[in-house]
Amino acid sequence: METKTELMQIIVVDDIPALTTMIEAILEHSGLTNYCSFNDPIEALEYVKNNEEISLIITDFQMPEMNGIELLKKAKEIKKQIHGIIFSSDPEQVKSSSQDYEVIEKGNNAIERLLASINKVFKIQ
Repeated sequence: METKTELMQIIVVDDIPALTTMIEAILEHSGLTNYCSFNDPIEALEYVKNNEEISLIITDFQMPEMNGIELLKKAKEIKKQIHGIIFSSDPEQVKSSSQDYEVIEKGNNAIERLLASINKVFKIQ
């Protein structure tokens, strides 16, 4: 029987491959193995259109094609229940753009804050 977290898919989006790899390692180390990663937010949106089980998108804020807030807004137009977490080296810039998503500053304690945010999302659903 699948657990709640196995049924909920996480999408990781960052234009820097090393950062998606780092987040994948954090997820796997925490037992969260139902994820998919993208380095292009447009590809991530296409994936959202074709997959029903997505629960959470963890995204960088600054990306060439569209920023993380734009990505999450478009994903929510496709699937209203999607939750979003934005990773940013400048969280104040993100917060001034939108109050709708959890923002985690890259750097100190980011791993712990990310895992706490993921756990909060999975308890919401």
